[in-house]
Amino acid sequence: MAKKISVTYNAPEGDSEVVTMRNVRFFDGQAVEIDEDRHSDLLEKLRTNQHFDVNEGETFVSPAPTGDEENKGFSGASQNWN
Repeated sequence: MAKKISVTYNAPEGDSEVVTMRNVRFFDGQAVEIDEDRHSDLLEKLRTNQHFDVNEGETFVSPAPTGDEENKGFSGASQNWN
């Protein structure tokens, strides 16, 4: 079974609060569960990025979606750093 890793984006002041990397969308301050096997190259990149916290410790359980996650904190066009 693939290991799930929690990743949180911390937007720099004045920058976009939403960023998409390798088809994974991150919102400022919100943890996202990443499958280590499926996104190993992305995780490797995020581990060295100062704007992302990668938590490889305990099992992460993401909260149930409320339906408005897509627009929460959105203040402009998302960045695509593929």
